[in-house]
Amino acid sequence: MKMKGVIIFLFVFLVSFSFVSASLEKSFSEIDSYITQYDSGEITAPQLIVYIDYSQNKMYGSLSGERQISELEVKKFFEKVNNSNNKGNFKRFEYQKIFQTKDFQIIFYAYPFVRHDREYYESKEDLENSYYIDYQLYSSSSVNSFSSEFENFVTDLKGDLNKKDFNYDKLKSEFSKLRNNFQKESNCEEILKDLGFIEYEKKYPSDKKNFYYNVSETKDKKCWKNTQCQPKCETKKDCSNSGSKCSQKEVCSPVCSDVFNASSNSTNQVCKDECKIEEVCEELPQDCREYQNCYDECKDEEKCEEFISSEIKLEANCDKDFSNLNLNSWGDFEKYQGLNEGGWDCQPQIDSLVGMRKALQKDFNEDFAKWYFEDFLIGDYDKILNGAGGFREALWRLIRIEEEISNNLQCSKTGEWPEGFEKIEFNYKNNNTNVEVWEKSIPISFDQNKKYYTTLFKYSWMPDKEIAKDLINYMVLNNSFGPNEKEISKIQSDEGQMEIINSLSERYGGSFDVQLSLKESGGDFEVKKYLQINPDVILRISDFINESSDISIDMDYDVAYNFVSYMINKFDGEKIEGPFWVQIEEDSGPANLFSALGAISKAWKEGVTIKPRYALIKLLFNVKDISQLMSGPSKSSSIDSQNKQIKISGKAVLDNKW
Repeated sequence: MKMKGVIIFLFVFLVSFSFVSASLEKSFSEIDSYITQYDSGEITAPQLIVYIDYSQNKMYGSLSGERQISELEVKKFFEKVNNSNNKGNFKRFEYQKIFQTKDFQIIFYAYPFVRHDREYYESKEDLENSYYIDYQLYSSSSVNSFSSEFENFVTDLKGDLNKKDFNYDKLKSEFSKLRNNFQKESNCEEILKDLGFIEYEKKYPSDKKNFYYNVSETKDKKCWKNTQCQPKCETKKDCSNSGSKCSQKEVCSPVCSDVFNASSNSTNQVCKDECKIEEVCEELPQDCREYQNCYDECKDEEKCEEFISSEIKLEANCDKDFSNLNLNSWGDFEKYQGLNEGGWDCQPQIDSLVGMRKALQKDFNEDFAKWYFEDFLIGDYDKILNGAGGFREALWRLIRIEEEISNNLQCSKTGEWPEGFEKIEFNYKNNNTNVEVWEKSIPISFDQNKKYYTTLFKYSWMPDKEIAKDLINYMVLNNSFGPNEKEISKIQSDEGQMEIINSLSERYGGSFDVQLSLKESGGDFEVKKYLQINPDVILRISDFINESSDISIDMDYDVAYNFVSYMINKFDGEKIEGPFWVQIEEDSGPANLFSALGAISKAWKEGVTIKPRYALIKLLFNVKDISQLMSGPSKSSSIDSQNKQIKISGKAVLDNKW
């Protein structure tokens, strides 16, 4: 309702919470201590969420009015994400810090912060990078080491390579999951190198880096006859005859005869030379020359060579915008090439979300509500200021799990809502609190009337009247009125909100200035503050302003408290909240309108004075802008966004966290 925006505006200083100064180091140290308490069983998972929300809110107090965190501070406590432009990283977080509990992980992200204020646009130089911080919860199974998944897949694949019958569908599902998870990894190169991937040599300049990992290969031998010839030389002689030489020569030769010697009665051989002239010829020496006789000496031998006949390997690429993993197989392993055709399987993500739900649901009950409202918020102004949204935060964690599951059903195995949900249902009421939580399965029209498990709740709370008075005094003492640094940061980075501030301030001469006064009749309680809305300060509540105020609003404390309490219980307390598919139009009919007007009229008559009176008319014309500024983005825009996400793959919704 528009009138509700006026109420929020009139009492912003009464219900606005700010942060107590706390450094990043101190906040993270506190979170470590809360995790230790959770792991030891001292606190439950819903209580841990309350404490994390409380610590995150206090964290912004370390900004000392700067409203964003410098890169220098972020680097001290966060780890750089190398692949921050990964396709799944829609918000482009650049740094992260991981806390591990026994059941799940808490990851703080540092997102680039872009201011849309006067200082940013008027600056002639690029300003130092700055960031805002948010956190997400992940089931331990959802952040299972990619390295472990990789090793398990490779082991299974190698075990099946030599089998005739292997579980093809199982391998296909495993590789699909492995590839999908790899595409979400932010430290692509580092992970691949740790796993033993080798980078391909670049053939041309490129930002993309390609890697491979050999899984297996088979070799074969090819043999052939190879004639090997080598040159050989021998020394040889070539001789020719020179002829013969003849001459007449006396040639003597012995001639012997036997002669009988009668005296000795023996025969003796008697020889004498007889000579004659004969022609005698002799051969002349040969005429010879030496030369080299060269030729190829050849012999046949068998030559063999090994070659890769089949190969299967994983190939990956790391790019600034996208990382991917594929399997390359050929030869005898070609049948495994079909593993690349595995579709998107969101079942692992759904199983992970169910695990996160189980960690929360077992202690999400009336005891948790009693602890929060009767213990956590009692007697500690710091926790009221910084932890008043903790119970809602825990509820919305349940709901966001359901929203993520819904966006993953289309790519799950069955398409049906998973098992493992235990019903949460309880009511908690006291004088200033009304909480109703219940769950049911609701048929969803956009998904063929399948039933989605749905958490619904009604919630209204505000501090007790005396506690609220003491709280205001505490805020005055600590000068901590006005929206917190986190809220200011979100406004600065939101072009739509800044457009409202610029438009509103222009209608009031450059700055919308309001004097706010709250006093108790018959008591000594009195607070006077000045509200400023303009592009320089965004939205500030202070003790004084330099210029005269546009509007002066005086209010009686009892009337203001009763009025705010009535409006919160009447409108917030009756509103049913739930996942994006729960779209309940607020009842803005005559009954509610007259009820609101009656409450306003009663408050106006009993304890509200606005000066000058004509300013009220102008104020009413600006109700819509003031309402949007105070309450942030409308639920309808959030619903539109979620409806668009229904058409996106489960991966997109998982990575584009809440």
